[in-house]
Amino acid sequence: MTKKIFFALFLLPFFLMAQDAPEAPSNSFVAEFGDTWQRAIEFTLEVAEAMPADKYDYRPNEEVDTYGGHLVHVIHNWYGLCSRFVTEEDSPLETRLKAEEMTKKQIIEELKRAFEYVTTVMHEMTDEQLAAKAPNFWGSDDATKKVILMLIRDHTTHHRGALVIYLRENGIKPPRFRGW
Repeated sequence: MTKKIFFALFLLPFFLMAQDAPEAPSNSFVAEFGDTWQRAIEFTLEVAEAMPADKYDYRPNEEVDTYGGHLVHVIHNWYGLCSRFVTEEDSPLETRLKAEEMTKKQIIEELKRAFEYVTTVMHEMTDEQLAAKAPNFWGSDDATKKVILMLIRDHTTHHRGALVIYLRENGIKPPRFRGW
């Protein structure tokens, strides 16, 4: 009898943890893409954190954006592409952000909010909704909403690559890449 009680008590914490576990993705795209998106964001946040606040206005020359400017551009991109082409609703970002008027901490907080927005949209859509054509997407009549979400990640990767170079130009070792 005591072995049964011991076994039941041993399993109880695991059962309780399973009750608090998040639900499985509501669509197969999230099952495939969700982990990749999560890692991309974690890496992007690490890159954002790596640059000291007093270097957020760094740019290698006047033809390119500042460190903070790249991150703000990514934020606008996430909100803009996701709202215009995926949800087909107004962007939840109420005002245009200006990197030169923001602190490092404010930029990172906005980056986190934008990440949550895209992640929530992705989780709320069904496979059928994601397979629908993105309305009036520039240069393509057959881009799907799923393609737009992948484009958001690719665009983020493009700008994160520039930020890694900015870090190196300032003698800062970038966070270790982990893409898979």
